[in-house]
Amino acid sequence: MKKLLLVFSALFAGMQFMLAQGPAESLRVSTIRESIVFDGVPDEDVWQTIETLPMVMLAPVSGNEPTE
Repeated sequence: MKKLLLVFSALFAGMQFMLAQGPAESLRVSTIRESIVFDGVPDEDVWQTIETLPMVMLAPVSGNEPTE
């Protein structure tokens, strides 16, 4: 019973955090028509045509620009 209460408490806290952030902003996602290799090296030409996504960190400091 304690585990179930802990799970519900964590879910409730997570929902409260998400609601406090306000509505999510819409993003436009591009479709790529070339093949890419997910090898950790973005050396395909198609990567140069994709807009970067606005990202912020949640940890260690919420709202800061990403450092890596």
